[in-house]
Amino acid sequence: MRITEEEEKRVRNAVSETLKYNSKYKYDYINNKFVGLMNVFVEDLKKQKGGLEELDDKFKRPDLLNKVKPKNVKLDFKEKLVPYMSSFVYYLKEGSNEINIYNMKASKAIKLFAEKNKFLKHSDSVQIDTRLYYSGGGVYEKMTFEYDYILNGNTPERKCDMNYGKNLHKLLPISRHKIMSIGGQGADGSLDICELFDIPENIWKLMPCLNERKYGIAPCCFNSTFIYIFGGFTVDDGIEKFLSTIEMLNYKESGARWNVVKIKGEGIKGKIDMSAIQISKEQILIFGGYDGEFKVNAFLYNPEDGLIRETSQMVEGESFNARKPIIFKDKVYIIGYKNKGVNVYDIRTTKWELVKANIWLPKIIEDFAD
Repeated sequence: MRITEEEEKRVRNAVSETLKYNSKYKYDYINNKFVGLMNVFVEDLKKQKGGLEELDDKFKRPDLLNKVKPKNVKLDFKEKLVPYMSSFVYYLKEGSNEINIYNMKASKAIKLFAEKNKFLKHSDSVQIDTRLYYSGGGVYEKMTFEYDYILNGNTPERKCDMNYGKNLHKLLPISRHKIMSIGGQGADGSLDICELFDIPENIWKLMPCLNERKYGIAPCCFNSTFIYIFGGFTVDDGIEKFLSTIEMLNYKESGARWNVVKIKGEGIKGKIDMSAIQISKEQILIFGGYDGEFKVNAFLYNPEDGLIRETSQMVEGESFNARKPIIFKDKVYIIGYKNKGVNVYDIRTTKWELVKANIWLPKIIEDFAD
């Protein structure tokens, strides 16, 4: 028996409601079925029509659900979101619950909403697979949250608190199961505190302290063994100072300490909120930052020989507080703090481009909450 247009409309509306990710509407991806009120609705519709295998087909085939505009069909949150997970950069809008995502593969912006939580000013976050970890911020908070887009939707799960309340710290994933918190600012000023979050054990462990108290550093994990941090800012005896220091820790070595690294070349002048990412087995890209003005400079650093050399400049000066870079198809992508544009560095040509911030306009963005 065929489904009427009115019944199709009811199905579309119900599926659209699912995408709001209200706690009343859930999808059990392990058992591949709707649960909660959504399940009641679907089962009720099936009973009315005596089974309706065609209804199941329409849930499995988005193109059958809306033949006129298949690209706009909103069916299964998991099926729609997963392609974005391997190729995107994001930023959390401070003071709101918005997670703004730019997908490089599709050149498209999307927006998610975290339920019952607002992202505090000067917090930091990292993305691991489909999980977002967020900690600190505000008035030196200790709280840590996990958002698993696929398993838990937009409902945050409170994790173990950090040992020290802080803001302006930097989170750095060093594996799929461990995250470091480096530096920051606490109630008594700049911090040299480092902590390691063991995700499976749900515990923050203290790590060796930095040589300087500072915040706003640019961290980078190099060859899955060494952690480098660049620049930052400190307040020492009331004196504010931009830092050009580079520190390194071999976190796999028992009893290791942070070492101040000696470099060759002119080095990097003192800046806060630069960004850094490993782009080859030998090189780290360091770029942007703020020292009273937003910087366009970019550098290539070779840890083996200690040489730093300047590479091509960014299109516009920018800093990257609470932003993380990612490599996709030989290009580095990161969203700027000042203008919200997507800054793109081509590793092969060493050229920069800028995807303007109008990607976030409502008429362009694909809102997963509608």
